[in-house]
Amino acid sequence: MRSRKLLVVLAGLVTILWVIATIVLRPRPGYITLENYERIVSGMSAAQVESILGPTGDQRTGPTDHSGPTIQTYLGSERSQYAQSYWHYAQNWYGDSGNVYVRIDEDGQILKEFTACQRRGSVESLVWLLRREWRLRFPGVRDG
Repeated sequence: MRSRKLLVVLAGLVTILWVIATIVLRPRPGYITLENYERIVSGMSAAQVESILGPTGDQRTGPTDHSGPTIQTYLGSERSQYAQSYWHYAQNWYGDSGNVYVRIDEDGQILKEFTACQRRGSVESLVWLLRREWRLRFPGVRDG
């Protein structure tokens, strides 16, 4: 009788943990989308770009595959768009549906790039999330 109660309690705990993991690992809509990428136009300031895409950096909620198509658009004149010293603002955003790279020169001309991504499976997402949290909480310790 006692072992049956223990089994029911354990089954209940596993169910609760599964529901919590499903909620935590579910994909959330983010700012890093093709639609938001297309809203970036020439003449925008860095603050305007960041108001569309959110804070720079990694906004992913799980591991992604970067095997999708890449779109690159230069919004400006024929000046040298690839001279690295020419850009006074250069930032990258990483999201679940894609990565965005934005470069802005002194005249407000923009080079922008979007690479589509796909999110991996839930088991990989759980391992990725645990490793990411470990690295954030214990920066000097290897995670195995």
